[in-house]
Amino acid sequence: MLRTLILMAVVGGVVGAEHAAWAQRAPVGFYRTGVTDDQLCAISSDGTTAVGFAPHPEFRYAQPLRWSYSGGRQVFPLGPGMRSTILYDVSADGSVAVGNDTLVTALQFGSGPIQNRGRHADHDGTQMVGLSGNGLVAVGSVVDVIQPPDIESRAARWSEAAGFEELPLMPGYASESSALATNFDGSVIVGEAGGEFGYTGWRYTDARGYTSLRGPRGNSERASAVSPDGQWVAGMAARASDARSTAMRWGPDDSYLVLDPAQTFRDSEALGISTDGTTVVGMGFFPGGVSGFVWQEDRGMRLVADVLAEAGVHAPVGVVLTSVTAVSADGLVFAGRMSTSPTEFEAWVAVIPSPGAALPFLAAFTLAARRRRRLPDPASGWSSD
Repeated sequence: MLRTLILMAVVGGVVGAEHAAWAQRAPVGFYRTGVTDDQLCAISSDGTTAVGFAPHPEFRYAQPLRWSYSGGRQVFPLGPGMRSTILYDVSADGSVAVGNDTLVTALQFGSGPIQNRGRHADHDGTQMVGLSGNGLVAVGSVVDVIQPPDIESRAARWSEAAGFEELPLMPGYASESSALATNFDGSVIVGEAGGEFGYTGWRYTDARGYTSLRGPRGNSERASAVSPDGQWVAGMAARASDARSTAMRWGPDDSYLVLDPAQTFRDSEALGISTDGTTVVGMGFFPGGVSGFVWQEDRGMRLVADVLAEAGVHAPVGVVLTSVTAVSADGLVFAGRMSTSPTEFEAWVAVIPSPGAALPFLAAFTLAARRRRRLPDPASGWSSD
């Protein structure tokens, strides 16, 4: 099967009255769901709603989870015929979520019941992990696990109008493929494919077909996230010489940028990207630990805890922010996972102020600190080898 996403340490409808409670963004601050083993996989572009899954208190299966500042933590019962449901992605306004239950597609509108949308008629199951911002197109893959053919999985999409559709095979990468994310209207899809040439990330449109997204001398790439306008893509590339991976960003012309040239992490992967491509989030591994990161175009890659602290937002003492799985369209709201003990994990959401709002606060704080302390003002890689 397609390689396991790092995320698994780590998605049509009209907003109605039932969604009104979800439409408020949380104030600047740090928030936690408060229940061990909760995981948040995605956050809406407007930053109001995060989705994922929660553990059942008595049985070993997942329950659909939504979190918002207005609605709090909400866990929903499974739909008819469902056994274990994970919500992987959510629409731009938080009104629609998509995910999977075993090998069938699950949809949720607002805070309504989880709906079983079945599977592709010609395959054993579907795995839908991405949702367009308008909530009308889901993307993922169709899989065969009972009697696998030569192709283990194949990129696919779903819409209310067309149902399940397989995407064409990518030339040279016919062994397996999976769509992982799509833009606001579902016209741009990104993902990963494997074949005789190794693995490659890709960007797909009906008009242009596939474009391979390559890294520096790599033979293994994955495109995990795409901006709402479809211009910017984030993911990872593995170096051929030693299989080390690094977070990547691809631009509108498919050119790449290595996000961790200083090798802050031994391995890293980008999992989310803002609308303008200037903020990328993900997780990275280094000897003895793991941490979520935030890459900003003007600041480079930093640990998420440092980014939050600089903005005046602090996680609880003693926790480790192990991943950032998603970011809002404006790059100011993050969702992820944290370790609260060596064996326990929890989900979190953080909101930082916009740069214009943060500067007056920081200036006032600095001035007050100087006055209290009576201090005078100061006188005026990751390479391709």
